[in-house]
Amino acid sequence: MAVLWLVLAFIILPLSSKIVVDNAKVIAHHFSMSELVVGLTIIAIGTCLPELATSIASALKGEGDMAIGNIIGSNIFNTVIVLGVFALLSPSSVDPAAFRRAITGLCWPPVSCLSPCALAANIASAI
Repeated sequence: MAVLWLVLAFIILPLSSKIVVDNAKVIAHHFSMSELVVGLTIIAIGTCLPELATSIASALKGEGDMAIGNIIGSNIFNTVIVLGVFALLSPSSVDPAAFRRAITGLCWPPVSCLSPCALAANIASAI
C-alpha cells in the first residue's frame, strides 16, 4: 500500500508544482510584476511554510534548538543540495543582477523565520 502512495505522490507532485508555477506567473502578469519577484516571494514563502510550522511547534514544546536547527538545516539543504543538483544537471548562465536579487531573496526568509521562532521559544520557556 505504501508503494502505491509513493507512486501516486510521484505522479501528483510534478503536476501540482506545474500548477503552482503557472498560477504564480498569472499573478505576476495580473499585478504587472516581474516573474522573478513573484518567484522570490510567493514561491519562496510557500516552500518555507512547512519549516516554519515545524519550528513553531518545536518552539512551543520547549525545543528551541530543534526549531532553529530545522530552519537553518532546511535552508542549507535547499540551497546546497537542490540548487547544486540542478546546476550540475542543467548548467546555465545567470544575469548578475538577477543573481544578486535571488541571493537577497534567499537570505531574508530564514532570517525572518528565526524571529518568530525565538519569540515562541521564549514564550514556551516562560510557561
